[in-house]
Amino acid sequence: MVGIHSTKTRFIIFLNLVIISIYLFGCNKAGRRDLGEKINLSRSETIKLNFLELKKDIEFITLSIPDSVYLGSIRSINSSNDYLLLHDPEIANKIYLFDKMGNYISQSKKTGEGPKEYLSLYAYATVMNSIFIYDRELRRINKYKLPHFNFEYSIPCDNYIQNLIQVPNSKNIIGVSDDFVNEEMYNGIVYFNQKMEEIEVESKFPGIIETTQFNNFSTIDDSLYYAEPLTETVYVYRNKKFIPKYHTDFGAMSIPFESVYTSEAENFYEIIAGGDYYYAIHNFNISNDLVSLNFFKKTIDEQLLGLYHLKDKKGVLIDLNEEVRDYVLNPMNVSDGYNYILLFPDEYSLATLKNLGMPDQRLNEIDLKNTIVVKFRYLDIPI
Repeated sequence: MVGIHSTKTRFIIFLNLVIISIYLFGCNKAGRRDLGEKINLSRSETIKLNFLELKKDIEFITLSIPDSVYLGSIRSINSSNDYLLLHDPEIANKIYLFDKMGNYISQSKKTGEGPKEYLSLYAYATVMNSIFIYDRELRRINKYKLPHFNFEYSIPCDNYIQNLIQVPNSKNIIGVSDDFVNEEMYNGIVYFNQKMEEIEVESKFPGIIETTQFNNFSTIDDSLYYAEPLTETVYVYRNKKFIPKYHTDFGAMSIPFESVYTSEAENFYEIIAGGDYYYAIHNFNISNDLVSLNFFKKTIDEQLLGLYHLKDKKGVLIDLNEEVRDYVLNPMNVSDGYNYILLFPDEYSLATLKNLGMPDQRLNEIDLKNTIVVKFRYLDIPI
């Protein structure tokens, strides 16, 4: 937290916030034309479909896992170089490394406070064949060499980091920091070089950072996108900076802009209780001219899928009506142009796989004791 500001300093901060708010509110009224191409979902109808009715590219990857390896609570699946990385920051506190065919390779090492260890595997990013692991408790970043997590060195990190994201085909890394710059702003987006040295900080309002999760970042066709929640702006990383690319317009269903100022959950819940709002876009993906994204509807327990064709300027909102609904409307993240979900044994059935679109021949061969990675992307708007 920051110390006490002088009256003059506090007034300047307040004035800057007012100016930024007026500017963004004006952009909202004008359709945010200066914040990127509009994804206009303001008049799109909501339809209920089965997942099988959606045109998509989908693949099922069966993980080959040794009996000695236990997958806990996986938060994300990252496709990077030749690997799939599964991140469990809560139970096992590990990263599991697989090849693209699903064969187990290795996992991160033991936890501890030693020079080669970590206490909390809160976030990570890969650069080429190296991985940086951020330890939020010890406030440091360890670098390891893949594929066997051989320790290289450790550096201190003054920022509190929520996420780390690698920039495709680059040695640069993006961090999301929930440290306060002052009483009204968070550090926000932190730009690092390949040595994890801080290059620049782009401050953000508290509500934006508090609602930013790993699934707000997408790697697609060698580009990194950030679907900023609450402002509903999609940024793309260009020339060592995020620049606005698209803006999602929910029209009258848009959440009030004051939501970006909230740092406490109670205050945010009071705002969303005031209307049937659509908000906090995530899992942004784009294939050819088709944009797909997920977002919340009124509460954090209900989500919808939005599809929008940029060329035809047509969109549709989709709800699903079968058992795969929770998987499809809440994928873990988008990596290498695909939405990723994970099916654990005892949590899925043959009916689940059939409703996801697994071919009959594969269904006849599948072992329900396997853990399965499902990757998919949408190809068209349903007629």
